[in-house]
Amino acid sequence: MDRAGRKVLLIMSGVAMTISTTAFGVYFYLMSQRHSSTSLSLLELGVPSQVGEEPQADLAWLALASMAVFITGFALGWGPIPWLVMSEIFPLKVRGVASAVCVLTNWGMAFVVTKSFQDMMTLLTSAGTFWLFASVCAVNVIFTIAFIPETKGKTLEQIEATFRGTSGP
Repeated sequence: MDRAGRKVLLIMSGVAMTISTTAFGVYFYLMSQRHSSTSLSLLELGVPSQVGEEPQADLAWLALASMAVFITGFALGWGPIPWLVMSEIFPLKVRGVASAVCVLTNWGMAFVVTKSFQDMMTLLTSAGTFWLFASVCAVNVIFTIAFIPETKGKTLEQIEATFRGTSGP
């Protein structure tokens, strides 16, 4: 983090998560198309479809690769770096309360995503749900570029001066 910079790692992480969730959406879309066309052709032939048929193995690599890229991307930036940046950008007098609000928001949103995931899968389909997540990740990258300051190599006083609009010590 100290060599590459926090902002660069957050952007790379966000791009990796955007690509992986988009690919997951593509995987689910292709699987639903393949399942629909397989069921349709079996019906046309008068062959009953097997309940619980296994997805085509030739696309399994896409799901596995997407998951690996997401985990790697998340671990590279959006997993650890927000906790570090949070401790750097808040002034000392509000750091405790502001950090508590951030932690509450983080875990609250994790709960909302977990609780609503199945409903989203039903409402938006599997592909649509992951494309929605990809959109959120893309907005995350834009937000990072526009609003997250680079704190690499700066003292806490310099970072606070940046937010006050002064040149600092």
